[in-house]
Amino acid sequence: MLAARLDQSHDLASRRAGLIDRHVAWVHDTVLRGEPSRVLELACGPGLYLQRLAVLGHECVGIDFAPAAIC
Repeated sequence: MLAARLDQSHDLASRRAGLIDRHVAWVHDTVLRGEPSRVLELACGPGLYLQRLAVLGHECVGIDFAPAAIC
């Protein structure tokens, strides 16, 4: 299930990487003002957003109901 959700060859599951990158850039630049922050994401799934925010220097914690969804 997770592999299908992460498959970038179709739009039937998770968002494409480019769209996630644009969302993360907006959150980082606009919401967090480019400052290192602590981020909590509820229902994070595989953490596609948190992983990118962590690379940008944010301290990230993700929580999901389904343990199989977390990478």
